[in-house]
Amino acid sequence: MKESHISQILDKYGDDILIAAHYYQSQEIRKYANIVGSSYDLIMQCAKSNAKFIILCDVSFIAQSISMFAKNGQKVILPDPNAKCLMADSIDFVTVSNTILMINSLTEKKCAPVVYINSLISQQGICDKFDGSPCTGSNAKQIMDYYLKQDRPIFCYPNFYLALNCANELGIKPEEIAIFAKDLSLKCKGDLSKAKLFLYDACCGVHQKFKIEHIRNVKAKFKDIKIAVHFDCSEDVAKRADFVGSSDDIYEMIKGSNDKKWAIGADYELVLELQKQNLDKTIIALTISTCPNMQKITLKNLEKSLLNIENFIETGSKLNSLTHTKLSKDYLSSSLKIMSNITSLQATHN
Repeated sequence: MKESHISQILDKYGDDILIAAHYYQSQEIRKYANIVGSSYDLIMQCAKSNAKFIILCDVSFIAQSISMFAKNGQKVILPDPNAKCLMADSIDFVTVSNTILMINSLTEKKCAPVVYINSLISQQGICDKFDGSPCTGSNAKQIMDYYLKQDRPIFCYPNFYLALNCANELGIKPEEIAIFAKDLSLKCKGDLSKAKLFLYDACCGVHQKFKIEHIRNVKAKFKDIKIAVHFDCSEDVAKRADFVGSSDDIYEMIKGSNDKKWAIGADYELVLELQKQNLDKTIIALTISTCPNMQKITLKNLEKSLLNIENFIETGSKLNSLTHTKLSKDYLSSSLKIMSNITSLQATHN
């Protein structure tokens, strides 16, 4: 693999090729990206692009989402189809449907599914089927609050700690929270029929590596340092942080912060990006943790994708682009519209 070859192809086709990379991609990938951001941000920005070819350096289901918003003739390529997400893969459509029916029976109310946007496309159909909404890390609390005000029990999945950390901020009591294990057995400190929030026991391995002792060690070493952690971190870590939010939230907060020392509990690649963009600040990692699936996108398979595009243009050979069904596209479009309407309504009332 020659990096010069990557540059040559990009120079040759110019604006016809767009590379979109998640914050958690390696620096060597991000340097070729036209867009760097969170998964939701990449979906929105790619939908506005007029590039003929979009190379998505993220996990597979985000590439599928982007392909659904592709314009006529626009092609979306994922350099490694094996770049998946264990948390997203941990629960399927049928299991979720059965779980929601179980909650309806236990509570005698209409359960509202709140689905993290970084989930399989099939899960977006849950929102349509059961009158729920997707959420991002930035608006999860707003979405949950909306359904709580309707007196509907919520099944927020698959991010256990996203939901739990939001529940703490919303004042939901521990006895009002029920937890489904992966075998769908239930635990609840209170009366299940009165539970306001149902969680699914799945979490992000990247963010579970951050521990209380990491915060203690950093605070002992650096005077006046602030702590910012991803919402997927454990409840104990989140409670000890000065700021809890999504990748986008952390990125924007650090950029505008007057505090000059920050320790970050998120993927190490985000920490490196923050260091690069905030040279006036001291930014360190609580500890180094990276997503192995994000790291499956390499210069080698990025080059292979670019060669595939070049051969497709020059010789008409097969292009390894993504396809989707109209039903899946309808699910995603409908669910994103629901999410947008709720957040707009909440903003008006607050």
